[in-house]
Amino acid sequence: MPWHYAMLVTHIFGGTVLMLLVVLQVWPWLRGRHPAVHRWSGRVYVFGGVVFVGVPALLIPPLSHTGPSSQVGSTLWALAWLAFTVTGYVMACRRRFADHRRWMLRSFVLLYGIALNRLAVAALLLVMLPQAESVYGGDVGTPAIDLAPASLFLSWMLPLVLLEWWFQRRRSPRARPGARPTPVGV
Repeated sequence: MPWHYAMLVTHIFGGTVLMLLVVLQVWPWLRGRHPAVHRWSGRVYVFGGVVFVGVPALLIPPLSHTGPSSQVGSTLWALAWLAFTVTGYVMACRRRFADHRRWMLRSFVLLYGIALNRLAVAALLLVMLPQAESVYGGDVGTPAIDLAPASLFLSWMLPLVLLEWWFQRRRSPRARPGARPTPVGV
């Protein structure tokens, strides 16, 4: 289908631009010294991302050749990225900058999940290689297709869980040296 190919190319090129642009968003020096650049590049990230990455990411999975598990995983990934990115933008508009930062870090983690996906599938293949002979008759291509759903979920869910753990750890009194826990009942 020609429209599917166009969406895929748009998604890939848009995602590449966003991966470069998001570096401006998380760079503390730029945010502190040039807040206008942060605001404008953030608007490009959000609006360009929704149009050129997020919406195509929802249109591509139904025609994926890697099966229903990958289709579901990719759709959930796209929905989560869109939700996190739009929520982060709304939080900035409401001047709730701590919430904005957390939502946009979630967006950042999901955006870079695609790079981690490539590493995850390679790591899973290395783990499965000894079994390729007995299970797949020496075929290396089939395990890659079988492992695609697992690597897809791992590449965005694991970093997201780690980020949430990091958020909780930063809030916890035990995480700060010298901080005392709040007494029970207070």
